[in-house]
Amino acid sequence: MKDKLVETRQFTQGFGQIRQVKENDTLTSNVAWFKLAEFIRRGEKERALSLYRLLTHSLPDKSFLKKLEADIWFVFDIQQAQLLYEHAANLYKQDGKIMQSLLIFEKLAYQFPKNFQYQQTIIEFCKELQLFEKMLLWQLEHCTLLLEQGSLEKAKNIFITLEHQLKDAQIFLFHRLFVIAALKNQYAEQKTIEQSLYKAIDGLLRTGAQQETQQFLSTVQGLNSLWHKDAIVYLEKQT
Repeated sequence: MKDKLVETRQFTQGFGQIRQVKENDTLTSNVAWFKLAEFIRRGEKERALSLYRLLTHSLPDKSFLKKLEADIWFVFDIQQAQLLYEHAANLYKQDGKIMQSLLIFEKLAYQFPKNFQYQQTIIEFCKELQLFEKMLLWQLEHCTLLLEQGSLEKAKNIFITLEHQLKDAQIFLFHRLFVIAALKNQYAEQKTIEQSLYKAIDGLLRTGAQQETQQFLSTVQGLNSLWHKDAIVYLEKQT
């Protein structure tokens, strides 16, 4: 319920921007926008959708309208909203409004973090818009998802191309995630696991994060006792 209230509040707060789309709105139109926000706040789906359909006659922008419809459904039915957001994003893309499309796909990627296609689309748009810092962050997200899904070779190859752009903390975190994924999926490249294990421990020692170190070692122990012994031996040598 709390999450639903947050979604509704975020939606209604956005109406201040929505109402600026038409600078010459009549008083009647302004009242309609206010009522739509009220219907959303009170959870009156049918009344909100009926009023939305009336408002569409005064807004010629199909991309914006589809995004607005998705925003309404987001409060009531996330699966329906997902389809509408995808439609809106594709309409924006067709109109050459890549940034608007990118923002919608980012919203979808945050809501559905296991969706490879959303991440790949975002990366492509970031490259096209030359948003390289944002692209790097999403490439890291993509690597993490690949590791979670057991695609270790793909994740490793992407990481290698990115490593020179990353901060030390990002590099060490990747190695920790790689080790855990490798042990879970019985990854065959023992030398690669060893290298990542040692780099992960180096990073933990550098930051002095004792709790994180213990959590990492405990996770490794639960997955493979032999690799845990290796980790302890290496840790003792470094300290």
